Amino acid sequence: MRKIRNLVAKIRTNAQVMLGSLAIGAVLAGITVFGLKPELIFYDAPFDKILHFGAFFVLAIAVGAVTGKFRAAFLFSLAAGTGLEIAQMFVPGRTAAIDDVVANGIGALCAWLLMRWLENRQAAAREIYAQSTHISRNSY
Repeated sequence: MRKIRNLVAKIRTNAQVMLGSLAIGAVLAGITVFGLKPELIFYDAPFDKILHFGAFFVLAIAVGAVTGKFRAAFLFSLAAGTGLEIAQMFVPGRTAAIDDVVANGIGALCAWLLMRWLENRQAAAREIYAQSTHISRNSY
């Protein structure tokens, strides 16, 4: 029975990594295509920042979910956003904008903070469960 549980856990982990990797690829492809070819999507200036925030929030969540390294996910997302803005300097008709980098960074930062909060909450729940299990076992 233990071997079956271990196999199911391994399959579940592999599936999570595969789906997370696909999500990262899809987000990166979308960010790159729409960042370098903005005529493919219509948006106004305020909505543009919401798109930047959302894209890099999702990217950081996906990277963090796959790697389990939330600070690295934040830094990767921040570097990707900054790199995309730098790449736009070399694309005719595009310019780099510091406010886009800020929106990217805020999205990645919010994702990192959310992942840290969820991780701390999960650790607290595990601790409460462990204490309640220990108390109930020793109460007999």
